[in-house]
Amino acid sequence: MSGAATAAELVAEAIARLARKYPFYGAVLARGEVRPEPVGTLAVTIRGNRLAFLYDPEFVRTTPADVLVGGLHHEVLHVVLGHLEADPSKSPDREARVVAEEVTCNEHIQEPLPPDVLRHHQFGLPDGEGTEVRYARLAATNPDPPTGNSVQDQGNSGRWCGGFGPRT
Repeated sequence: MSGAATAAELVAEAIARLARKYPFYGAVLARGEVRPEPVGTLAVTIRGNRLAFLYDPEFVRTTPADVLVGGLHHEVLHVVLGHLEADPSKSPDREARVVAEEVTCNEHIQEPLPPDVLRHHQFGLPDGEGTEVRYARLAATNPDPPTGNSVQDQGNSGRWCGGFGPRT
């Protein structure tokens, strides 16, 4: 059995576990393509008008199964919360947008996540806010959004959620 096949089996099992616990999210995953790609961790994107859930085989092989389920849950939440369809021109502070999306997804995940993922409380954000409200709060701390990042010194925002990759 090759290393890639082992990673594919681990991802398939994590998807099955997620679908048993959250059938709706399992249905979202089933509507997309799941494939290996050197993204460093996990990612979700749209390619050719189709969802693509990407996983790095080495990351999958070295990640505990419950954390992998949490990571898939995180990527599905990006889809469910509309992050893939967000208009970048409405969020000129890219770092604030990424942090707002990441912390909003992570707030709703009960499965374990890597210890260094972004959490809303790191940025002084209240519980239960949506991505757009959080973006506005974070971007407001930056006096020059097009040329700077409002949150680079708060938490570990530059690390793309401490393990789960950017959406391309």
